[in-house]
Amino acid sequence: EVFRQYGENGWTAAARDPEYGGQGFPHMARIALKAMDDGGERDFYTGKVMQATYYAGITLPLTRARTETCLRQGREVVEMPEGAF
Repeated sequence: EVFRQYGENGWTAAARDPEYGGQGFPHMARIALKAMDDGGERDFYTGKVMQATYYAGITLPLTRARTETCLRQGREVVEMPEGAF
């Protein structure tokens, strides 16, 4: 039952085109998933997934909010000459 769900959710072909039952992951993600399945480097790749999750969930929204705040102040904030830095 578990393997059936695993396959139905596209994990057996994670880096394949979604049109053919995959998830469309990049090739490097497939390498990481394979390494995790093999168990040899599970901790390493688990850490990478956790870092990416943190970045996507915490860093990106904060960066977007800061950018929007700057843009509300006017474009001159983001269009300063290089020498201003």
